[in-house]
Amino acid sequence: SLLLLTAVLTFAQGVTSTVTGTVVDPNGAAVPGAQCTLENRAMQTSLQARSGADGIVTFPAVNAGSWTLVVQAPGFKVYRLARLSIAASENRSLG
Repeated sequence: SLLLLTAVLTFAQGVTSTVTGTVVDPNGAAVPGAQCTLENRAMQTSLQARSGADGIVTFPAVNAGSWTLVVQAPGFKVYRLARLSIAASENRSLG
């Protein structure tokens, strides 16, 4: 099975952003407990979070830059989204 992620990027007026998304299976059902990681090689940092019972995952205080999102859950293929560009004052929906 393929693990899918829909995400909404929410940006505050400060220097960091909040990345929120919902991890769902191919049928649209929430996937709780998925391990989600945002990686930024240039900054040599990664942020980790798990999806809740409703499949929602939130990364607070994300710095602007180019990130890779990796989502893993038992029974699903690894989902990887490279070159996720996060910039201040931008609203975007990923699907």
